[in-house]
Amino acid sequence: MICAILATALIAPSLSAQPVRDTEKRNVQDTAAQMRESQSSDRATLWGLSVEEWERYESIMSGPRGTWSPGMDPVMVLGIHARTEEERRRYAEIYARQEYARVEEELAFQRAYSEAFRTLYPVAPFLDSSRIPAPEERTGQSGLTLGLGDRVVMYTMMEGCAACDGALESVLRHVGAVRGAGLDIFLVGSAGDDDAIRRWAARHSIPPEKVRSRQITLNHDGGSLASLGYQDRPMPVLLHRSMEGNRLIGLADLR
Repeated sequence: MICAILATALIAPSLSAQPVRDTEKRNVQDTAAQMRESQSSDRATLWGLSVEEWERYESIMSGPRGTWSPGMDPVMVLGIHARTEEERRRYAEIYARQEYARVEEELAFQRAYSEAFRTLYPVAPFLDSSRIPAPEERTGQSGLTLGLGDRVVMYTMMEGCAACDGALESVLRHVGAVRGAGLDIFLVGSAGDDDAIRRWAARHSIPPEKVRSRQITLNHDGGSLASLGYQDRPMPVLLHRSMEGNRLIGLADLR
């Protein structure tokens, strides 16, 4: 009898501990699920989406789209994979509003930066023209190899420059093919009009996701081309900016 009682006493704690461990496990799982749901809700709200739409976005990105376009934003992903025309229009409107707000903020900062630069360095050009060799000083070798962190600076006219429009396609293709390279576009004749820059970018199909990531920047010329002494050169004017300095290049270098 005593042995049976002792055996029962030894087994009972073990049996009673199992439900406790199960309860603790469920509590941990519930907490993790609540955290995931809260994170999904926060991210969905940030992009103007519902939790269900965010979960659909995550589901889409777990497939081929995640491999094809890993950096694509949620609204664009949902718009591309819209199931109805109504969905497509809705996501297009959300995207348009967000892009408008983003460009407004970035152009406002660009203006503030330009003003700060002129205030802090009133006699310094945006680019150091002393480090840009004249065309006749170049080796004559064609072909430009862009490296990580290198940027092409392109001065182009807002209107009436067929050569600029033709060159833009080559520049976008060349820079876009190099991971980590960037393009800074300076628009001559923009007269500080942000709306004009937006219209120009839309007309020339500048990829908005690359502008968002700063792989491409859109800037008012603001007299910087004249400060370099290149205002009389045929447009567009192209420069290669690297750790070695700034170098004047031709369109042939990008082919």
